[in-house]
Amino acid sequence: MTFAKRLMSMAVAAGVTAGAGLTGAAEARELRYAIGFPANTASTIAADVYTKKVAELSKGTLSVKVFPLSLLNLAETPGGVRDGLVDIGYVLTAYTPAEFPNINLAGDLTMLLNLMDTGGRDGLIFSSAMLEYIYLNCPECQNDLAGQNQVFTGTAASTRYMLLCNKAVTTADDLKGKRMRVSSQNWRRWSESMGATAVSMPGNETFEALTQGAVDCVIISAPELSGLALIDAVTDITTGVPGGVFGASTVANINADTWRSLTDDERAALLRAGTTMSAHGGWQYVNFEGRDLKRAADKGIRVHEADPALVNATNDFVTTDMKTIAEFYSSKFGVAEPQKAIDTFKPLLEKWAGLVKGVSGPDELAELYWTEVVSKVDPKTYGM
Repeated sequence: MTFAKRLMSMAVAAGVTAGAGLTGAAEARELRYAIGFPANTASTIAADVYTKKVAELSKGTLSVKVFPLSLLNLAETPGGVRDGLVDIGYVLTAYTPAEFPNINLAGDLTMLLNLMDTGGRDGLIFSSAMLEYIYLNCPECQNDLAGQNQVFTGTAASTRYMLLCNKAVTTADDLKGKRMRVSSQNWRRWSESMGATAVSMPGNETFEALTQGAVDCVIISAPELSGLALIDAVTDITTGVPGGVFGASTVANINADTWRSLTDDERAALLRAGTTMSAHGGWQYVNFEGRDLKRAADKGIRVHEADPALVNATNDFVTTDMKTIAEFYSSKFGVAEPQKAIDTFKPLLEKWAGLVKGVSGPDELAELYWTEVVSKVDPKTYGM
């Protein structure tokens, strides 16, 4: 189905929903939620939990219908939420860098995790810090969202990025001349600093690129062994580099017009449910990482640790790259005080590294999000 036809079908669906509301006032108001991932992925599994939480917390006045990889793909979702084609969307802000510069600046700081003791919970730490940063510490982020007619209610992040390759790549010398598929500028800069060539391409093209030798490695997280079927294209995995996570994910952005049409209690329900979406999404990524690395080893894929010299060189890169990030967002997107943003964000990473260390499950993490962050947000005024 073409994008134009999908828009028409959504408009019809919206009209049917509105009409149903006129004839059955007791029925829950259905909110349409677009997620550009297929079913049974970490994000869609979390969305199923989210829908149940919305119904519970709203006392049945709201329901959420999830559309996995159907109404809108990831590239279409930011505009779709902005224009009201859906009520809620899983928005990867990195896909529209000019529209969300302040969120993306924070999202580009993920390799700072390399310099910390994360206990393997890199994604949970980063998404938690992003949640607090956007809600409570970044009015500029809120201005970006308002400019796109969206209200923020949740984050998520991948697990740590590593090298998924069709040959062994474990040292700095191994990297020289290799073609590396990257999904963000920080990993592009890392690759080029190591003498490799960075290649940009959509995730759904990486399987073919690896099997045909168009790239030597994909810089990505382990759950994509199953999510993108890379387990059938990879022969070698190197952990420890380059590190960082994909963290520029606002996983439950709500159309601002929809948001303002809700009652205070319904907005409060969506804020609380957003903690569930954030916690379960991140937790599922952790579960999938362990599962997929085990599957890879069982399949005979070689799993290597990066050479210590390469790890040290990577950490040196991270330190110097902070200045590059600040200069880039100032010159390219006009961010007024990028260094102030970096200095604000770094302590949140340290804070959440300590907080998530002892968390035993996603519901406990969601409760932590509520007490530490979201309970401080007033549904009567937020996003209004």
